[in-house]
Amino acid sequence: MNGHGLLKSLALLSLCSLCLAAGLASQLAGPDAERPFFDRLNAEITRDIAGFKNDPFVESTALEPLAPRWKELGFIPFSRAYGSNVYPNSVPAQAERGAPLEGFAAPGEAEPLVLGVRALSTGLSGLKITSEGLVCQDTEGYLPPDSLEIGVVEFARVRWGAGSDARAWRWHPSRIWPWNDYPGSPFSRPDTNATLRIMPNTTQHFWIRVHTPINAPAGRYEGGVQIESERGSYRVEVHFTVLPVRLSSRGLPPYGVFLPGPQDLPAIQDLAAHGINTVARWFDPSRLPAINDKGSIAFDFGLEDNFIERLSAAGIDRPQIMFAGNPAGAPFDSCVAAAAGLALNSPEFYTAYAQAAQSIVEHALRQGWPRQVWGIYDRLAGGTKDSDSFVARAKALRKVMGGRISLVSPIIGGRKGGTASAVAPYVDVWLLGEEAETEKNMKELAIWSFVPCTQRDNALEARARTGFEPWRRGLDGVFVWAYNWSGGGHSWNDFDSPVMDWMLSYRDFQDHYLPTPAWEGVREGIEDRRYLLTLQELVSSYPEDSPAAMEVRGLLEALRAAPLDSPSFAARIGLDEDAPRSNDSSPAGLARRAIAGLLIRLVRGG
Repeated sequence: MNGHGLLKSLALLSLCSLCLAAGLASQLAGPDAERPFFDRLNAEITRDIAGFKNDPFVESTALEPLAPRWKELGFIPFSRAYGSNVYPNSVPAQAERGAPLEGFAAPGEAEPLVLGVRALSTGLSGLKITSEGLVCQDTEGYLPPDSLEIGVVEFARVRWGAGSDARAWRWHPSRIWPWNDYPGSPFSRPDTNATLRIMPNTTQHFWIRVHTPINAPAGRYEGGVQIESERGSYRVEVHFTVLPVRLSSRGLPPYGVFLPGPQDLPAIQDLAAHGINTVARWFDPSRLPAINDKGSIAFDFGLEDNFIERLSAAGIDRPQIMFAGNPAGAPFDSCVAAAAGLALNSPEFYTAYAQAAQSIVEHALRQGWPRQVWGIYDRLAGGTKDSDSFVARAKALRKVMGGRISLVSPIIGGRKGGTASAVAPYVDVWLLGEEAETEKNMKELAIWSFVPCTQRDNALEARARTGFEPWRRGLDGVFVWAYNWSGGGHSWNDFDSPVMDWMLSYRDFQDHYLPTPAWEGVREGIEDRRYLLTLQELVSSYPEDSPAAMEVRGLLEALRAAPLDSPSFAARIGLDEDAPRSNDSSPAGLARRAIAGLLIRLVRGG
């Protein structure tokens, strides 16, 4: 996790990113002004990847046999599970070609569908995709055409491989643009009259989100998506099910992101729209300046109160993590030592440290902030020196505050240096990396998961890390590293600094955020948890020995029995006739379909 280097310049990077976004929006608003920006950006990326090796996606699916209707049409329309990538050289499988778009959602939920268009040897011009309304076959329900939001996925060059040491790149599905704002790429570009041109032998990826109104009647809906080009047109059928129950959020655990710094309102709205209900961040002396008030450390909370108020107004109000720093550089420690005029790690310093942390935590309580979970360090390098330093601070905090402060562990990955056992007596909340296993001394405390997610991940990977898998492991919360940290360079160029970017969404020229498939996958993982909560809540009114309760318990036990990607998973859960149709045949997709089938039957009284 090389991203921890952001602590060295946290305040500066945060300010720069906000200024850059604001400047970009004001200076480059409008189509005529945006083209020069993209030209410069692409020229810079071409220069910066000179030392990187191209590692393209290798397609193994054969184009032939090719049905005569596709040859005549000049393109192949296809449907695909939204968790799987679509690349410029992707070739649809035979079963995907001309297949309907299928999915389901609860009222108030938006569900993604993926439509692909593979242009054949002559390419395509004048391409336009429009949606019909969806008509309910069981009631008088109707979803108007604008309920199907059609986005164009941009293929952009990203660093490819493991971490900042990766020296490869590839064209990868990244930003999801509104149709009219799509700037184009070497593989497709805007054509005349709000249409697109697709290069020969190239596939374009379209991301469709079906928005179901909160009052949408339950039932099976049918409609279509029309693909038109100068060569001809094709109608892709859409089969969609609206479930008879709204998703519950009661008991939803903390779902957070690590923030590189303070965020403004558009960013906060982007977080809330993707299901985030808490954040993890670092003490920032530029936002919480410390003063020595007659021998005690006090802080100016004006900026922090404003930030927390904006978060809470957006529903981001679950327990938060605030890290003091790490052994290599803890801004909180330095700030306290400077304000108090004390040497770091002196006996007097530890008391001042605890009293300063106490002032923050108690201010949070008085102001009604979300509960602050204090992080002495975000990580330990291993060995006894760092652990001893952590323990000394923890003892001081316990002496001053007792049980009134909650301490989160450093991120626990492996077991180098006995990190877990060294900090265990002082920890209230464990923060475990994906590779860490739950130990006996952790089980009685809250356990939160720490998961990586970048623009390189597909929706399936991001969804698995935030949804069923943390639930299956019994984790009480999930924190994603990291929300929109550019690595020190421009957020749209993954190669202009030694450190890789961590971008889940990108700010456009109108101050809107363009999601990546990975960011959409995070939302879907959180929705998976809500499906589980809804099922458990609905069956709670049934007697424990009723057939419905036993069936639900059986499904939950099957989901918990082994990882979703195990070979036996599909056979373990099974699908019955009530399970709604879906293009998503991934393990998480099958699990959600099984839950949805039970929800339909429980509401029906079966």
